[in-house]
Formats: sequence, structure tokens, C-alpha cells
Amino acid sequence: MGQALVTGTTSAAEAAALALSAQGWQVRRAAQASTAALSEGESLLVIATPADDTDGAGALDDLTQAPARLASAMAEALPPASLDSSGEQRASGQVILILDPSALTPGAASPARVAAQAAALGWMRGACLSLAPGLRLNAIACAPSQGAQMAPVLDWLTTAHAVTGQMLRLGDEARPPTEWRR
Repeated sequence: MGQALVTGTTSAAEAAALALSAQGWQVRRAAQASTAALSEGESLLVIATPADDTDGAGALDDLTQAPARLASAMAEALPPASLDSSGEQRASGQVILILDPSALTPGAASPARVAAQAAALGWMRGACLSLAPGLRLNAIACAPSQGAQMAPVLDWLTTAHAVTGQMLRLGDEARPPTEWRR
């Protein structure tokens, strides 16, 4: 396959690293996206959401600024998109954000966490067209208990050459209890 960098210390990051290794990727791990740097030849970057926002600014930076910094570095380092046998352009690299589905549901996580993930998702959706066709950007919302379900999704994302700007949600949506919903 190729070389991948997986950032994060959550079970979702571990599941992603194991799934990619099983698919033939050479996987390198980094604890935090905010301090990670790409190595030569890495064409896949998986940034997993920090476990919580108690780590302070570093954890929130992993969601807000680190994806943009690492994606820009990857886009600059990779060769331009190539044409396949049918004349379609194929991206040279891909960035996949692994988000916490509870932080995508208002009221199910801290306001800072919801805001940081919304910012990361907004950045991804805005940047996917500006970085295409050389780099594809996608996101997966995956709870820690759904890590086993991530393997086929990662396999599909790494081979679906025309998919960019998508957020795929695994499992059921978290729905916090409210007074108006019983």
C-alpha cells in the first residue's frame, strides 16, 4: 500500500493503526497531531480526536490547527495527482479525521469539545476542494466501542479515489436526554 501516520492515543487511533497495518500500510504512530511531523513517503494521515479536552490547549490544537498544518505539509510534499487509465485524476495522498460522535451532537460533550470538532469538520469540508485533486480529506465519527467497524470503512476510503469532503458516521447517534424528549 504505502506509508501512513496515525496520531492519537485513543482506542479509535489504535483500531485505525491495526486496520491499516492489516491492509498492508506501513504505519507510524504519534501521540499528538499538534507535535507530529510527516516523514518522507507518507501518503496517508489519520488524525484521531484526543480522548478528552482535559489536556488543555494541546488537545484542542490537535483538532483545530494540527490537521490544517499537517495536510498543508503533506500537499506540498506529495507529487501532483496522476491520471489513471480512464483519464480520471488520482490523489497522491489522503487525510482522515477520526472524530468523537458525542462531540458532534450538541449537549453530549463539553462546549469546547463540540466547538473544536465542529471547527475541524468545517475546515475539512472547506479545504477538501482547495487541496483536490492532489489530496483527499474525509472524516469518520467513531465511538471507541466501534473501532472494529472502522476497518472496512478505512479500506474503502483508502481505495475510493473520488471521495473527498465526506463525514461518515459509524454506529448509532448519541442523543442526550432532554426535558422535551422522553
